[in-house]
Amino acid sequence: MKNIRIKRCIAWFIDWLLCCLPCLLYTILCAPSLARPSFSNLLGLFLLVPATFILFVLRDVIFGGRSVGKRIFGLHVIDLRSSAAATNDKKILRNLFFFLYLVDVFVLLATGQTIGDRIAGTLVVMEIE
Repeated sequence: MKNIRIKRCIAWFIDWLLCCLPCLLYTILCAPSLARPSFSNLLGLFLLVPATFILFVLRDVIFGGRSVGKRIFGLHVIDLRSSAAATNDKKILRNLFFFLYLVDVFVLLATGQTIGDRIAGTLVVMEIE
């Protein structure tokens, strides 16, 4: 069981890196001009930062029901009551609590569920082949 918890942490990190990639690329490509803030530079950052957070919340819905990190490790989200694949609403609800990640990693490692999982009534399990 602890193995899946470590996989979830690594999958989360992979997802976070992928979601932050547009901001990172924008910053690298525009670094010289960011030293002299202009309206277009600030607008770009103003749009990209919220887009990063939205992408992270929707990552399990956008990528065919599983985030890239979950696909790599063979994980998927199920509804605790029905043991069926979680609905998109539940996937979004559980991802809304990503900002608690510093606490969430300890909760996950200790209990096997994140705070978002508990609130949404979901569980991340290994894919059955």
